[in-house]
Amino acid sequence: MEIINPTAEARRFLDQWHSDVPFVTAHTSGSTGKPKEIRLLKSDMMESALATCRFFNLSAGSLLVSPLSADYIAGKMMIVRAIAADCDLIMELPSNRPLSSAPFGRTADLVPIVPSQLPGLLQSEWSIRNVIIGGAPLSPEQEATLTGAPFRSFATYGMTETCSHVALRPLACGCDEYTALPGISFSTDSDSCLRIDAPRFSFGSLLT
Repeated sequence: MEIINPTAEARRFLDQWHSDVPFVTAHTSGSTGKPKEIRLLKSDMMESALATCRFFNLSAGSLLVSPLSADYIAGKMMIVRAIAADCDLIMELPSNRPLSSAPFGRTADLVPIVPSQLPGLLQSEWSIRNVIIGGAPLSPEQEATLTGAPFRSFATYGMTETCSHVALRPLACGCDEYTALPGISFSTDSDSCLRIDAPRFSFGSLLT
């Protein structure tokens, strides 16, 4: 495993990850209120990373590219996925032109972006296998631009509390259903609130 061009944020996260403390400090997105500091168990982060690695068949020969800041859960989890799969990870400074540099000479097996980065990514000359898009909803117009894209793309569902995404929806095919990651399922309670059932995680079940 090699992290290429690690950012200052990535180095800070790696220091936390390799410390003896069993958790990592993160912040919620603030989408339903004021952002708050929470502690994420490293064991939960690793479980989440392994589920994503299984879904995308990531292994030691894979290459990940992250144009997201490691100050946020999406960027942190790309580092953990590289650790889990023992594969290489290229870190980029966040911009609206991800993967705009000359191709690295290898296919990028997984790239995470936010919707504002999509137009720039579609102009990239890199060979890309899978793209996951989260952080904000995609508009119908943005989804339409993915028709015929030379990579598979997925909208994500998740939150900081679940260590990033727990379900994925394939784009460019008109599908409106999310598929849970391996080891995760969904149910509803008597008030029709969504429950995330994740027995391999420390929280076991999370009512949204």
